[in-house]
Amino acid sequence: MDEQRKHAYRWLLYWAILHIRPLEWLGRRRWQSWSPLYWRRHRRWVQCSGAVADWLHNLALYSSIDFQGFIEERFWRDFERARSSFPEFGPEHYREMFERHTNPSPDGTHDVEPSSANRGGITASPGSQVTEPPR
Repeated sequence: MDEQRKHAYRWLLYWAILHIRPLEWLGRRRWQSWSPLYWRRHRRWVQCSGAVADWLHNLALYSSIDFQGFIEERFWRDFERARSSFPEFGPEHYREMFERHTNPSPDGTHDVEPSSANRGGITASPGSQVTEPPR
């Protein structure tokens, strides 16, 4: 696997972690912790976040060992399983993000996220740009 592809996988992992971080804030207010309606309303999002974490935990491991033994086909097959389970949260943006980072623009910038990817407290407007940090 080439370095650009490794970088794209690491970028994907970074954004996915940002998407699930807001779980920490669920139920923080006293009324939320005992409200069945509150938890019923957030249940699918929590389950989707868990599916994303389950899908990506091996990616974190393989990233730490420079992708030795990583099987891309299996990774994306697992993605499809998670995507089909939670289509209402638009997880296809992970694949789109990965694809954009495998083919960077000549100026070294990438869209932060597609507009459909505004999930889990991440706010990025369409067309937002970010310059890659030095590798």
